[in-house]
Amino acid sequence: YAKLDPTVENTVGPIAVEGEVTFKDTMSEGGIAWVFAETGATRWEVLGGLRYFKQDVKIDFSSNLPVDLPFPSRLEVGDSWMQPFAGIRTTSVITDRWSFRARGEYGYEGSDNTSFKVIGMFDYRYRDWGSAFFGYRYLDIDYDNRSSGRDQYGFDGDQQGPLVGLNFYF
Repeated sequence: YAKLDPTVENTVGPIAVEGEVTFKDTMSEGGIAWVFAETGATRWEVLGGLRYFKQDVKIDFSSNLPVDLPFPSRLEVGDSWMQPFAGIRTTSVITDRWSFRARGEYGYEGSDNTSFKVIGMFDYRYRDWGSAFFGYRYLDIDYDNRSSGRDQYGFDGDQQGPLVGLNFYF
């Protein structure tokens, strides 16, 4: 889940126009993995699954004019879509508590619906039932719903940054 709230300001002569943007991005996925090789402390897996995306964008416009703007004061767009993915994951045990995991995958459902994701992270096993991880994720998304008019929506961008989390084993 990601939520961004940037503000955009622009002036045309004495007129100042401001746009407050709210961008919500939700992604969830489920899949399976199959171990195809193990060598010493390293395990290799092929994985596949289905990913769900939902994006909502709202823009509220305002200006310093004493009258209303000649266009709508709010614009709302967004879409949701599913995408199958396949990839590979490797885990290397460093010590009895530390391991390193890397994952790369490609999602595809037509030329206008693709994604590429790479993750690298370290995992610290603090108990039999849990571990903490930290790392970095890069996700590139290219989506176009092929609609026209007011139903048209597309997103072509990347999301990247640090990740931190907990694993629970049962």
